Amino acid sequence: AVSLIGAPPLVAVVGLSGLFWITAFFSLCGIAVVMWVVPPAPIKPAPAERLRHGDVLFNPQLLRLNVGVFVLFICQTAIFVVVPTLLVERGMLPSPQHWMVYAPVLLLSFAVMIPPMLAAERRGKTREVFLGAVATLFVAMMAAPFAISAALTGIVVFLLLFFIALNLLEALQPSLVSRLAPPHLKGFAMGVYNTTQAFGLFLGGILGGTLAKRFGDNAVFYVCAGLTAFWFVAAWNMKPPVKVRPVAPSGEASDTAR
Repeated sequence: AVSLIGAPPLVAVVGLSGLFWITAFFSLCGIAVVMWVVPPAPIKPAPAERLRHGDVLFNPQLLRLNVGVFVLFICQTAIFVVVPTLLVERGMLPSPQHWMVYAPVLLLSFAVMIPPMLAAERRGKTREVFLGAVATLFVAMMAAPFAISAALTGIVVFLLLFFIALNLLEALQPSLVSRLAPPHLKGFAMGVYNTTQAFGLFLGGILGGTLAKRFGDNAVFYVCAGLTAFWFVAAWNMKPPVKVRPVAPSGEASDTAR
């Protein structure tokens, strides 16, 4: 969120090459933090059972989540190939001022996502909230070609719907991966998930640029809508993890009984 808001005014000051140098600097900072600040992971005894990575790679529930994050980040990168141009051409907003749209939209989307997140966690509505977020993403993509005809107002409405769905899904999916993965393969499951996400980011840029150049901006939104519809169908039979309530120790149970 910070990078999305800060990049346009930064480019106006330091230029595009300066932005890449800043990114490189923060990458080095990240390496330093991992090497010298993050404590080493505790060494755990090897599990008694044989590690079967197929339990992660071919688990239907985890596959749904991996497909989901792949589609989500294809859509995110693809639309941001065209959204900045739309803000300039349709919204009549110069690039250094794009943060004036992104900042309030992001803040409002965070506020709107809180009630459904609480419903998902506290009331066991994870599946309903998840599918609702995917459906919201689909509606946003289908409505985008019509919304952008309303100039800046339409673009803002589209971005608000998009970020509500994005924030919900970005919060729910990693949590579900961690809870659904076999205990001894959680790290591997998160690695597969994050790698799939990175592939989506990479492919989304290629797809968005190619579609916008050959078929126009609307093609980007319609293709993303098609991918989101496929994701919704794939996610329909998802089974959220069952909450396990902690069992009181036998001593406490007997005391309670007395």
